[in-house]
Amino acid sequence: MSVSSMSSTLGKKELDAVRHILSESDSVVMSTAVRADGVSKKGKTQTLVLSKYRIFLLQASSTKLQQSTVAVKANFHIFELCAIESANEKELTLHFVGGNKLQLAMMKDKDTDEVITLLRTREDAVFPGKSSADLVRLRVLPAERLRYIPASLDEVAPCAAYASTLRAYLDYHTRDASASGKQRASTSSYAALAREVEWVIERIVDEHSDVCLDFRHFYH
Repeated sequence: MSVSSMSSTLGKKELDAVRHILSESDSVVMSTAVRADGVSKKGKTQTLVLSKYRIFLLQASSTKLQQSTVAVKANFHIFELCAIESANEKELTLHFVGGNKLQLAMMKDKDTDEVITLLRTREDAVFPGKSSADLVRLRVLPAERLRYIPASLDEVAPCAAYASTLRAYLDYHTRDASASGKQRASTSSYAALAREVEWVIERIVDEHSDVCLDFRHFYH
C-alpha cells in the first residue's frame, strides 16, 4: 500500500485506519474534510478518503482517557458506486448498490468537483471503453460544472487495461475488512490467485506492453 502526495494532509491515525484495508496495488489519492448526513451544522466533521479502488468515511473520537482514535464509518468499493449527485458546490451525494449512500456537506467548495472528477477518472482507468449507458450516473447542477469533468481517459493501458480491471476485481474480493475470521479464511483462494496474477501482470503484461493476455502463463 502506498500513499500519494495528494494525501499529504491525511494524518497518521487516519492512514493507520485504512492501511490494513488497502491492497498492495491500492493507494490513497485524495482526502478532504466533510460533514456527513447532509448540510446540518450539528453533524460531526469527518474525513472523506479516496483511494484508487475505494471510498472511505473516517471519524475521529476521543475516549474517556482523552485519547484520540479514528474509526472507519463507511467503506465502499468503486464497483459499488452507482450515481453521483451534486445540487451545488457545497453538497455531494454518492449512491451505492443496495440503496446505500453517503450524503456529504463539503468543507471546501472546490473539493466537490475534484472528488467527482477523480471518481470519474478512476472509473475510466479501471473500465476503459465502458459504454456511456453503463457509466456512473452524474446529476450535477448547474450543468456547466460538467465541462470540468472528463468524459473519458485518453491513456491506453497494456492489454486494454485488463491489468487495471483485474487488480480492482482482486481488491474487491480479497480486502473485506468487515468480514469475520471464517469469512476471511474463505478468501484464501482469491489471495493465492491474486499473487500469481499480479506476478504475470507485472512481469509479462506491463513490462512487455502486451495487448492480450495468454492464460497459458498460469499453467505450470
